[in-house]
Amino acid sequence: MASACVSVLLWPLPALTGDILSFGIAWVLVNGAVSGTFTLSFNVLADSINPEARGRVMISSYLPVVSGQAIGPALGGFVTQISLFAVFPLAAALTAIGIVAMLLANRQRVADDAV
Repeated sequence: MASACVSVLLWPLPALTGDILSFGIAWVLVNGAVSGTFTLSFNVLADSINPEARGRVMISSYLPVVSGQAIGPALGGFVTQISLFAVFPLAAALTAIGIVAMLLANRQRVADDAV
């Protein structure tokens, strides 16, 4: 969760750069944080689910990823008409929405377990 929150803070960095070198450095930082979070979270998820439910849970977890790959280019194309760098704050906002959705899902799971 903490690394996802760090990703929200890092996403806008490339939009704030003024030259290609600082853009490249910011891009490396963002990609490192996001790919590390993605890989680690799916490994933890796979290890924490019992084998009988693992397939169903992993499919449900990859659904937002696949949806993002389908919708992302169209959304990015629309947003970059405003500014080439506007896609980075948008990515931060979408990541924040994902964190809120994850927190709400976790709250629902805890409430269901209490019943």
